[in-house]
Amino acid sequence: MKPSGILGVIIITFIVIFIASITFSHVESIREAQNQKKDQFIEGTITSIQENNTVKIENTVVTSWTVILSDQGESTTGTYQMIFEETYPPLTGLNLRFYYSTIIKDNSEYLWISQIEKSE
Repeated sequence: MKPSGILGVIIITFIVIFIASITFSHVESIREAQNQKKDQFIEGTITSIQENNTVKIENTVVTSWTVILSDQGESTTGTYQMIFEETYPPLTGLNLRFYYSTIIKDNSEYLWISQIEKSE
């Protein structure tokens, strides 16, 4: 075998390993995002929703909403300060699941809502 053939096999092997590592890291990032989505959510029936105030986050002014959720079958309620990302605030009376990340601004905790799903 000529040295150029051996060099070609080595180069192709490195290219395949490089593409496999990029694919693996991409798939793992998707899997991690899905696992994170499953872990951080709250759900309940919206009993009240009111526009609260505006908050400046990273040079953008966003509106925060005070949302009161009640659990189905239980008489417990929870009050949350929510900021809705790329979605409108929902109507009252709906049983929903809110996927969120937590933001602390001016000694207040806000739930940054990234996705809303109908809860069964």
